[in-house]
Amino acid sequence: MRVLALGALDVPYIRDNWSDALRHVLKEDVTQVNVSSWLACAPPEAHMKAIYRLLATGTYDYLFLYHDYIFSDFPEEFFAHVRSAGVRTIAYHPDDEPEVWYRRNMPFDPRYDVVASHAKRGVARRVSEGRPTRAIYVPWGFNPRFFDRAAGPVEPVHDVIFIGKYKVHENDSTLFREDGQRRDEALQSVASLCERNGWRFSLFGHGWERHPTLARFAGGVLSHAEMIQAYHRSKIVLNPGWTADEGEPVPQTKLRHFEVPGCGAFQMTNENPELAELFEADREIVFYRDNAELCERIGDYLRNEEERRAIAQRGYARAHADHTLDRRVCSLFTQVTRLFAPERSAVSRRPAPRVRTLHAATLEELRHLREEIESGDVDLTATDAVHITGCVGSTVSSQYSGLRDWWRAEAAVFAGRTFYQADVVARNPLQPQRSEMSGGFLTEAVELIRVPAWHRHALLSAMPAVFDEDRARVLMNYIARPEAVLPLIDAFLSGTPDAVDSLAAVETGLVFNEIRVALPPAPDANEDGTPVPTWMGPMRRVLRQAAVLRQRVALYGARGEMAEAAFAEVRRHEDVELVGLVDRAMAGRRVAGVPVYSAFDLPDIAPDLLIIAAAYSGPAIYEQLKPLEPRMTIVPLHDLKAPAWSVLVPA
Repeated sequence: MRVLALGALDVPYIRDNWSDALRHVLKEDVTQVNVSSWLACAPPEAHMKAIYRLLATGTYDYLFLYHDYIFSDFPEEFFAHVRSAGVRTIAYHPDDEPEVWYRRNMPFDPRYDVVASHAKRGVARRVSEGRPTRAIYVPWGFNPRFFDRAAGPVEPVHDVIFIGKYKVHENDSTLFREDGQRRDEALQSVASLCERNGWRFSLFGHGWERHPTLARFAGGVLSHAEMIQAYHRSKIVLNPGWTADEGEPVPQTKLRHFEVPGCGAFQMTNENPELAELFEADREIVFYRDNAELCERIGDYLRNEEERRAIAQRGYARAHADHTLDRRVCSLFTQVTRLFAPERSAVSRRPAPRVRTLHAATLEELRHLREEIESGDVDLTATDAVHITGCVGSTVSSQYSGLRDWWRAEAAVFAGRTFYQADVVARNPLQPQRSEMSGGFLTEAVELIRVPAWHRHALLSAMPAVFDEDRARVLMNYIARPEAVLPLIDAFLSGTPDAVDSLAAVETGLVFNEIRVALPPAPDANEDGTPVPTWMGPMRRVLRQAAVLRQRVALYGARGEMAEAAFAEVRRHEDVELVGLVDRAMAGRRVAGVPVYSAFDLPDIAPDLLIIAAAYSGPAIYEQLKPLEPRMTIVPLHDLKAPAWSVLVPA
C-alpha cells in the first residue's frame, strides 16, 4: 500500500499530529506534500502539477487529504483526474459537527471516495442523507511522541488553567467567533470563583491580554513545550468545546481533549456524548452541564486531591491505550482497504532505498565528514544512498519515499529540491497564515535571479553551496549512491557549479527537504520583525486607486485574521468609502458600525470594488463571484498570483 498525503504542513498542529503519525506508521509507504509551501511560494497551479507528477511517476493507491486550511485550494477537476487514474481519494475532516462545520464540508464530499470524520454525528448524517461518498468514523487522538507525563515529580503552579485563543473580533469586542461567547461566559465564572477562594487561575493563548476583564489572568502564547509543561503543572485543565454560539449548544470534540489526558493531566469539559464514549465519565474525565455545575465541580476536585489524581491517572491510561493518532492512522487505512483494496502498488512493486542521512552545516564540517568517510569511521556498507543535510537554521523535515520511483534509474547521483522558509514568528504561531510565509524552492539548478535579492546572501551562507553570479547548487539537494559520495563532496569543496554539474545527477523534481533559516527582515516587516502579510502592499495600492476614483468599497469576509486585518487597514484609509462587509452567517449585524450583508445583497449594494479577505475559503468565494466581474472589480487577497492582479497593480 502506498499513500500520497496532502496537508498544510506549515501549521504546527497538523505537522506534529496527523503528519507525524502518518510518517511513523506508514514509513516509506507515505509521501507527504506540504501544500502550503506550493500555494504560497510557487506559480499558480504548481501545487497540482507537482502532485500530478508524483502520481504519474509513482504507484500510489490512495491520495489522502487533510482537509483543514486547504479544502478550497483544489478544483473539482483535480480530484476527477486523480480518480480517473485509478487512485482512490480520501479526506479527513477534523471539524465536522453538524451544523456549522458539516455544512462547510458537505459541498466538497463528492470529490472523495472516502470521507473520514472525527464526529460520529457527521458520519450518521451522511448515511441518513444517502450520500454516495463512503463515510467512516475516525475520532481525534493525540501524538504520544510529544504528549506524555513529566519525567519526574512536578509541583503544581496553577489550580485551574485554560489554553485557547480569545475568540473575539479584533475590531469589535462585542462580536465573538464560533463558540467564543459561551466559552467567555464559562471563563468569567471560573475566574470569579478562583478569586473568591484564592485559587490560581491562568489563561494562555492568543489575544487574552486584550480581554476587558480577564486580561490580568493572561499568560501569553505558549510554545509546544511550554503548553505541555503547563498541563503538567496544573491541577485542573478546563477544556470546553462547542461548535458555535448560535442556537442550542452543540458540543465539539477537539484535539486537546486527547492531548490533556495524554499528558496525565486532570480534564474538565462540557457534556459531550461522543467524548463520553471514548473516556468514562467521572472515572477518566469530568463533565459539567452548565456554569454553575462547572464551578461546583472545580471546587469539589480542588479539595479532593486523591480522587483528582486517580481520574487523571485513569484518563492517561485510556488515552495511551486507545486514543493515539498512530492507532487512528491504522484504523483509517484498515477501513479504507476493506472498502477499496490497494491494487496499483501490488502490480508494480518498487522497493525503497535505504538512505543514510549525514550532517554538515558548513564547508568546514563537510571537509571533516569527508575525512571520516574516507577513513572508514562512517560505515556505509548497509546503505543504498547517502543524503548530506545541514544548514545554519533548522531542518523541519527530510523525506525520501518518492525516491523509490526513481531508484531503478542507472544513475549515481539524484537531485531534488529544498523548500526554505524565513525563520520568523507569525502573528499567531499556532495558526500561521499562508500570507505570512516568506520563502521559496531551491531547485536542482538555482537561478539566482529568481531568489529575492534580500534572501540571497544569507540563504547561500546558511548551508554548503557552490555558486557564481548566475546560478547555485545546494548540497542538501543531492542524494548519492555510496560510491559517489566522495566525488559529490569533492565537487562542493571545489567551489564551482560546473564540478557539481559534471556528476550528471538525475533531476527528480522531488522535494527532499524543508528548512527554516534566518533571513534579513522583509523590506516591509513590522517593527517587531513579524512579517507584514504579502497581500497588504498590493491592497494598499488598490485602496489608493479607489480613493482617487471615489469608488465604493466592500469587504467580503468579516471574521478570521485576514478579514480583520484587512478591515482595520481599510478603516485607516479615511478617504475610502467602505459601504459594507459581506458574511452570510452575520448578515443583518454591524461590525464597528459597518453593516454586514450576504452575498445575495451584492447586486443591490453595488460596490465598485469588492475585496475578498478570506484566507482559506477565498478560492471558492472567488469562483462564485466571477459572474459579477463586469459589474465590480473583484480583488482576491488570498491569491496574489490570480490573473486579476496583472491588471489591478501590475508588477
